[in-house]
Amino acid sequence: MKNLLLALLLIPHFAFAQSPIGSNQTSLDIQARFSDSSVLTAPLSLSITSDSDASVVRQHSDPVDIARGVIGDFTRDHKFGRNNLVGTTYEPITSDGIFRSPQVSGATTLRVRAGNANDTAAGTGAREVTDFPRGQSQICAYSVPVGQTAYILDYRITSDSNKAIDVSLFKRENILETAPPYTPMRLIEEFTGVQGFIDHESSIPFGPFPELTDLGFMAKAVSSADVSCDFEILLIED
Repeated sequence: MKNLLLALLLIPHFAFAQSPIGSNQTSLDIQARFSDSSVLTAPLSLSITSDSDASVVRQHSDPVDIARGVIGDFTRDHKFGRNNLVGTTYEPITSDGIFRSPQVSGATTLRVRAGNANDTAAGTGAREVTDFPRGQSQICAYSVPVGQTAYILDYRITSDSNKAIDVSLFKRENILETAPPYTPMRLIEEFTGVQGFIDHESSIPFGPFPELTDLGFMAKAVSSADVSCDFEILLIED
């Protein structure tokens, strides 16, 4: 038995599966192979859950599997935004410099008005409004969904190379509060005098951020500046 254990230690990657534990335990099944990869028994199409068979050897935090949605309870989101006219006071990094956060009871109604009778969903005129070629909201902020806990994995910030900016990462919990005292906005990270580019990837993610928490970036500049930002979010079901 000692020789067998020594042989296993000399193999770069191996996996074993033990038959059910009990008074009639009779076998130990071993699989081994020389390889640069530790992937032995788990095909890429396998959906990994909390009660998966012990023969699964791929890490549960595999980024590709999270992106593919095959790891139970884990999802990923990516947010990005740009503000090409950041002023001298803090404002959100969004396409219009505004991040609306109305109370649930006071939601704001938005309207897009067409100027032609053919501008309908079934008409021959305009059918939708987009900011070509982007077509997205360009809001560098995120609200953590109900039943989820969020972690910020990394973020990137760019600005005009010759204009210094200050950037703050904030959180605001309990966003559905409708009466004071309200949970205050809190600073998570701050950079001052930034010029050009920041690429931040922490060995330990920022968080945890509970459900119904706003996360986002704000910036200000010495003079008008063009600022963009994006960040990666890992969501884990509660």
